[in-house]
Amino acid sequence: MARKLCRDVARQQASRREFWVKLAGLDIDMRDEAIVAALVWASGRNWIRVTGQPAISVVLTEEGLKIAGRH
Repeated sequence: MARKLCRDVARQQASRREFWVKLAGLDIDMRDEAIVAALVWASGRNWIRVTGQPAISVVLTEEGLKIAGRH
């Protein structure tokens, strides 16, 4: 799920690195425990950076771009 999240964020970022993607734009339900776990997993591995509490937006790191196949 965390890898899929990275791919989804990469598609939204397109060629704009450091572009923050709103989770609402990815049709993510923050009440879904699997989504929250994926965000925590990806963030803990430095694949994404998250802003907001609860999470509102994410951006891929260089490592996240690799995971998403965009590097």
